[in-house]
Amino acid sequence: MLHPKQFPSTRIAFALSTLLIHSAFAQTQENSKSDDSTDNAIDLSGVVVYVGENQGILGMNPVLSQSEVGQGAINQTQMNIIQATNMATVLAKIPGVGMSGSPRPGGQTINIWGMNESKSVPIMVDGALKTFDKYRQGTLYVDPDLIKAVDVQKGGFDPSIGNGGFGGSVRMTTKDATDFLREGQSVGAMLKTGYHTNNNQRNYAAAVYGKNHANTMDGLIYFSKTLSKDVRLADHERYRGSAIDQYSYLVKSNLYLGEESKLTLSLNNTRYKGWMPFAAMGGNTINVNSMDDYEWKRRIFYRKQQDRSYSANFEYAPSDNPWVNLTVDLTHSETKQHDQKIKPQPGQKKPSASLSTLGKENWTAYRNTSLHIKNQSIIETGVVTQTITVGLQYLRKQQNATMFYDQGSYGKPEFNHGYFTPPFLPAGRQTVISAYVMDEIQLGQFTLTPSLRYDHVKNQSFGNVAGYTSTNAKDGHDYRSVTYQGFSPRIALYWQPIDQFAAFVDYSRSWQAPNIDEQYTVQGKGISGPNGTSRDLSKEKLSALRFGVMGNFSDLLTEDDQLFIRATAFHNRVNHEVIRKIGAIYCESHHATGNNSGCGKPMSAFHNGRGYTIKGLELEAKYESTYVFGGLAASLMKGQRRGSPRDVWYEQKTWLRDIPPRELTATIGFHVPQYHFSMGWQSQFVRKQTRTPSTIDAKAGVLSYQLTPGYSVHGLFMSYTPDDRYAPNINLTVDNLFNKSYAPYLNDGVKAPGLDVRLSISYQF
Repeated sequence: MLHPKQFPSTRIAFALSTLLIHSAFAQTQENSKSDDSTDNAIDLSGVVVYVGENQGILGMNPVLSQSEVGQGAINQTQMNIIQATNMATVLAKIPGVGMSGSPRPGGQTINIWGMNESKSVPIMVDGALKTFDKYRQGTLYVDPDLIKAVDVQKGGFDPSIGNGGFGGSVRMTTKDATDFLREGQSVGAMLKTGYHTNNNQRNYAAAVYGKNHANTMDGLIYFSKTLSKDVRLADHERYRGSAIDQYSYLVKSNLYLGEESKLTLSLNNTRYKGWMPFAAMGGNTINVNSMDDYEWKRRIFYRKQQDRSYSANFEYAPSDNPWVNLTVDLTHSETKQHDQKIKPQPGQKKPSASLSTLGKENWTAYRNTSLHIKNQSIIETGVVTQTITVGLQYLRKQQNATMFYDQGSYGKPEFNHGYFTPPFLPAGRQTVISAYVMDEIQLGQFTLTPSLRYDHVKNQSFGNVAGYTSTNAKDGHDYRSVTYQGFSPRIALYWQPIDQFAAFVDYSRSWQAPNIDEQYTVQGKGISGPNGTSRDLSKEKLSALRFGVMGNFSDLLTEDDQLFIRATAFHNRVNHEVIRKIGAIYCESHHATGNNSGCGKPMSAFHNGRGYTIKGLELEAKYESTYVFGGLAASLMKGQRRGSPRDVWYEQKTWLRDIPPRELTATIGFHVPQYHFSMGWQSQFVRKQTRTPSTIDAKAGVLSYQLTPGYSVHGLFMSYTPDDRYAPNINLTVDNLFNKSYAPYLNDGVKAPGLDVRLSISYQF
């Protein structure tokens, strides 16, 4: 049943009235023009759905190219329609990409082809790497309102990505002045407001932008503010700790240093504050009287969170020298959290606190600095064209964490009177120096692309207080640095016999080093279990295969229509998987006898398992024409581990936890070109999940997700984007149209939000 409070009728009525009044006014103007003008007005060839390349509702490119192999993309038009609160919601619209977690701010991780660790799915904003591995937190915090385009590469086939990227990579590009400036305009401004009915969310944004008369410089300043209450589930229960109080800004400038070079400078910043459980990804598990505000707040934290990045990108491509196409990227990013318990008044209970929930107060910061130098050279040798890409990279990833917890022995000098680094969130630095070369050899219909990458990785710990730095060798508190190095070869074959059809096959062998958490997590001295650092870990190794076909056809049913199809199969095999010993079998004798006394000391917190295999199939079809559009996307995956997550010597294979169930997404809609209006319906059909580690190994329940029934979810969207510079752009989206109660499998029992009507109105002048 739909409740009146869920619909801000005056706001929606205002939006629809504005749309209809402007449409009627525009039509009156059209009718008053001359016959010639009228003929031009109804010539639909000029108002086909494309808004530049890849800017339509379905994001279709006009021609087929090798860049579409393994690619998923979201453009500005789609971003405007989705009206997402977090970037994970945006990325989950791409086939083969999912999200885990909760509706809380910063409570989501990205899953590509069944892999969701941050090292397996690197995320970049304007080239700046974003990482955040704090326990039970999400990995991505940038405000979607600052982003204009998303490019996802699925699988570990990109030679510019090393020491990770097994699942793929995500590259996001922020807005700039050229996205707003109209032809002949030098200075402008934008205002936008939005409303979400589910959580009474109010969105406000403003921007100023401009360029100089010589067209050698442009700039943008963009500000966004979001306020909301807690998310409402389909059963009308509030998902506590999901309210938003956030602001963000973006400052960006392009400097054109002549006709052959450009420098782009960018700064983006997102800040959030609010009450939240220590585990943002957790469920609605704290059951207290909703009227007792203090009883709720004493169990959680007041969180201040900041995510920002700086980037400088230089491009130099002299037109008379095909050997030089140089790009240099210098970036820095940081994500910080400060959690603090509420201070009780006289007579009130003390706030709940423990070591495992990060104490009474904690500070966490992840900082990444990178330099990437790349050059492309084109060499013509008769019938063969070679494009040789050479790259050099430097990356420094640093993480720091401090908590305050002074209860019991933790308040003694041995633990610095309660101020120390959490043993499960160690502080340290990973430095990566890399070089790669790629040779794209085009011979007629075939393109063969071999590549080779070298990475040198050094992990360094910043140590810990005396309580976690035992001098007893049996405790294994060895914080010395560890180095890894090696090559990653890749090869790709692309065959395009005609403009409308192509086939492809890619193979790669790559590796990734353990991260700081895996290498230096410890427990206190004298513990009988695995309490030492894990300096003896081997590299994880990936053998990946991807193959498929794709086609791009036009003028099939009507003039100027387009059909894109793509089928992609993949097979990923990982060896020496890094696994933590949680509720686990610690060694082979422990597996054989059930007794861990034979494991010896020291005993590391992590060890290498035998590995796992993930294979899958993606099928996609998109159709776009002057009046109608539609799409289908199906994703099927299967993943098995050799052994069990709690026992790497387990005799049977077990299902991988992070593999989503089968999914089909269908989209259908229509355009009214003369009014610049589009409307569509989208449905998502998800199969029940019957595979998780505990399905085979019943003792692996704590390392498994809850099994889920199948479900279908439906939504509507409408978009009004007039050419008239004085008219507003209006987007209306309805998510979970029938208020379906369901919990996506990757959310581990966390229910999805209920019905949500989203409205945004923007105006440029």
